[in-house]
Amino acid sequence: MRLKDFTPQASGQLGVTFIELLISIAVLAVLVALAAPYFGNYIERQRLVGATEALHGQIQQAKRAAISNNKTIYLQVSNGANWASVYGDTNPPAGEVNGLPVLDVDSEDYPTTEVATSVTIAFEKPGLNTNVSGSLAVGSPSGWKVIVSLSPIGRVEICSDDVSQYPDCP
Repeated sequence: MRLKDFTPQASGQLGVTFIELLISIAVLAVLVALAAPYFGNYIERQRLVGATEALHGQIQQAKRAAISNNKTIYLQVSNGANWASVYGDTNPPAGEVNGLPVLDVDSEDYPTTEVATSVTIAFEKPGLNTNVSGSLAVGSPSGWKVIVSLSPIGRVEICSDDVSQYPDCP
């Protein structure tokens, strides 16, 4: 046999058949149908992680503002589906911190997330003591929950039994 006997022109086949195309599309459709529910869970879980990280960052930012301004800074977190987190040097926070506008995080940035507790935290100088110790729970419609804990000395920890990205809660 010669090499040119095996070329597509020699066998008369120039592409894929309609049956091969249909089988490929069917296999692809089955894979998409299997992956779709996991993708929806992934998006919801990432929104929960994003909201938790934003809240954690807001707490850290308020602590830094208290240290750099050498005065008490208040962080107010409202609860519910329309939650918000804002910090400033007045209680309730309003106006500016050291000439900068108050930074806030709200539920519009993280749809489907919810904060379970409403609290105002004061980071007091010197020593960065807080007036509140406890935890904030950030949740999702699927029942996943992440806990942001704050100690009386201002230490912030995140834990979750539902999201593998964080250590399990004690």
